Amino acid sequence: MTVTVLAQCPVADFTLPANACQSEDVRPLFTPTAEIGSYYWDACDGALSGTPALSHARTMAAAVDALDIKSVDEGSRHFAFIVSRGGSNSSNLLRVELTADLSDTLSVSDIGSLNPFVKPTGIALHEEGSQKYALIAYNDQRFMLASFGNSWSNTPSGSAVPGLTALSGQAFLTNVAISKIKGRIVAFCGNAGYNELLMIDFGSSIANTPTLRKITGLGTSGDFKGVDVIRSCNSTFVVLADNGKGVFVVNFGTDIDAVPSPTMVSNQKLYGIAIAMESDHFIVMGTSNAGLVRIDLGTDIENTSPTETVLGTFGIMTSPYGFALHRSGSKFTGLVINNSDSNLGIIDFPKPCNLTGDYANTASPAFTYTAAGTFPVTLYAQDTAGNRYSVQKSIAISSFTAPDISLAATPACTGQSSVFTGTNTSADISTWAWDFGDGQTASTAGTASHTYATKGDYTISLTVTAANGCTNHDAVQAHIYTRPVADFSLPVAVFCTGQDYVFVNNATVDADMSVSWQWSVNGVTEGTTADFTRQFPAPLATSTDFDLNILTPVSGCDVHLTKTIASVFTGPAVDFSVTGSCLGDQFQFNNLTTGAVTSYQWSFSDGVTSHTADTTRVFASAASYTATLLATNAQGCENQKSASVVVHALPQPAFSADAPPSACTGTDTQFHDLTPALSDSNPITWTWTWDDGTTPVSAGQTPTHVYANAATYNVTLDVITDAGCSGSVTLPIDIKAAPVAAFTPSSICAGQSALFTDGSTGAIDW
Repeated sequence: MTVTVLAQCPVADFTLPANACQSEDVRPLFTPTAEIGSYYWDACDGALSGTPALSHARTMAAAVDALDIKSVDEGSRHFAFIVSRGGSNSSNLLRVELTADLSDTLSVSDIGSLNPFVKPTGIALHEEGSQKYALIAYNDQRFMLASFGNSWSNTPSGSAVPGLTALSGQAFLTNVAISKIKGRIVAFCGNAGYNELLMIDFGSSIANTPTLRKITGLGTSGDFKGVDVIRSCNSTFVVLADNGKGVFVVNFGTDIDAVPSPTMVSNQKLYGIAIAMESDHFIVMGTSNAGLVRIDLGTDIENTSPTETVLGTFGIMTSPYGFALHRSGSKFTGLVINNSDSNLGIIDFPKPCNLTGDYANTASPAFTYTAAGTFPVTLYAQDTAGNRYSVQKSIAISSFTAPDISLAATPACTGQSSVFTGTNTSADISTWAWDFGDGQTASTAGTASHTYATKGDYTISLTVTAANGCTNHDAVQAHIYTRPVADFSLPVAVFCTGQDYVFVNNATVDADMSVSWQWSVNGVTEGTTADFTRQFPAPLATSTDFDLNILTPVSGCDVHLTKTIASVFTGPAVDFSVTGSCLGDQFQFNNLTTGAVTSYQWSFSDGVTSHTADTTRVFASAASYTATLLATNAQGCENQKSASVVVHALPQPAFSADAPPSACTGTDTQFHDLTPALSDSNPITWTWTWDDGTTPVSAGQTPTHVYANAATYNVTLDVITDAGCSGSVTLPIDIKAAPVAAFTPSSICAGQSALFTDGSTGAIDW
């Protein structure tokens, strides 16, 4: 086995068999540490080092003067976004959905212009949680943040990125790239003509107001056409396509805020550009007038003597600008926009090997090889800080073929035999080796049985060896439950007619086990709830079997328990009636029980008891009480009935009368009912007694009354509720005498003064 430790400072390692046979399940094993954010396997590395081919070319009518393209996956869907300086409104965004195999376009949507911005020059895609964003650079020296919500298929809404006024009049923005660097969202953009690399730091979220940094002194010409970014070995590297000089790698080291170190690694004059890691190499792909160019930097991203290959124009690349290198699983696909004719080229990078399951993102995948040779297996990992790492090992596949094997499990519960079956069609297995996951093994051919002592999740593996020495194995997961224990309680010692009995389920069942219940009486199913309630309609002289069955989803784990009742006696038919409604009433409990009875007991939920046939009582407070009558007969039957008794609260009447001038003789004195609301009933009648000899009236809650004489009257309000409960209150109401206006004029002649003599009562005002 060859082990290659890559230049990208790997922190991940895995185990891999040194040798295997064809058709054998090869299972590398990786144990992720806490710093690993994501990882995947590629057992077919090398596609970027091969010869690509054109899958399809599609004319994008709206992609006029398109300078940039980026791609992204959403589940099993593949999208590409193109920014165009022509087309609708001289500023349009195109969304292209690709087919599942990335060989052609599925649909094209012209999203149009996200006003008020014009002539977009670059785009970068970013995801935060479930939210999708596009950062778009424009000719007018501004950036827009387009929000797609929770899906790239949504219509986006756009807004200007704030805090970038320093670019006004001092920018010619080109392509954009985004990276998450130690928890910070950082975008990079070439500022062509000003020979600056712009660093836009959004902090923890792309929705924040960013800070702007202008980086100069890179030795570039400023004719920037493409940009990409990659993190490795805790360092950040920005790759710039400078069409005036060549390709530059700008090394920020471990501190993104430090002064970076630029290195020109190639004199290729590229437009669109992308960088990827494959095996132990950094590979730059870019477009030029000569076609697609591959720059293999080897294990050193700042290698100034890389291997450069012009891969050709594929018959479509005459003025290619935007380029995206899309990776989905282990498959690489190139997407290129040809500026002269708006063609979208889809370029396939064929995989260099033939095996089953060459890509996986589980800790221990299975790869199956169908040819002899030595093959690499690469583990790619990305830590929580955004660094990418890779470790590559190789495995030698012999010319022999491994025996086929498949494993199936029929798990049982603890204490029972679980059955595992290995199936082989090649009929060449010489040895069988079982591992049951609990430290126990076996060598039984074909089928093995095993009994687990404790519940849990177990991995059962079977390794088989053929006569040619090749091995193969399969594994299954089995969850073993504790076998349930059926149990229930008989509610009483003596069973009688006329009484509901509750059989309480006391079974012991694993909390994660889904079970169903089945209650049977003398073999007839009568209930499926956890507890069971039953009444005996008639006495029985013979025994009755009660059976609790626990039905489980696991074969052979069903259990049951039977308990027997010897006989059922005739019990008293307990019944009673209640009269009384209000607090303070004497409630009468009338016993209506039939049948022979030796004793009675009344029990109330407030602790009061009585042993008479009938009983009466006055309750201390308004509330709902439970009254229970227990009747016992000579056979020991104790039948009972319970009923709810509501003691309603009494109304507490209150009222007021308006002050003078309302409360004066000869006027309508206004009265207002102020009785507090009740929680258990509602007032329905209000009777007012005026204390002036007039007849009491039921005049509602706001009556008026006219008093003839000034005096203090004791007015009474009686209130009755819909529960029949009543209350009364008497309050003094002071009625004032109404003033009388009167005067007497003197007899006069015309032209003489008149004398007016006041004859009023009360204050006067002329």
